[in-house]
Amino acid sequence: MATESWLMTASLRGGDRQELHEKLRVHSLAAQEAVERGEDNPLVASVAQDPSFRTTREEMEAAMDPRRFTGRAASQVRELLAEVVQPRLAGHAAAEVEAPRV
Repeated sequence: MATESWLMTASLRGGDRQELHEKLRVHSLAAQEAVERGEDNPLVASVAQDPSFRTTREEMEAAMDPRRFTGRAASQVRELLAEVVQPRLAGHAAAEVEAPRV
């Protein structure tokens, strides 16, 4: 998903989408080979060094922030906690809990 963001950014900055897509494919395959050899993944560095992408490593890494890909998940969890879980817990907290008999 992040690579799609890189591709769109480069396209908006004047790059040819089809050419960029092919270059990204080549960079990705080279990165996959490096990882399979046990090396660190060089994808970000290699794309950042490619002038065709017209972007910086910092911009690319910002596009990889996982929070960009979670949509409404965080707000949905907060809503569920506030509207369902907390009211049910509050009802149980008010009830007396009987100690187990030994």
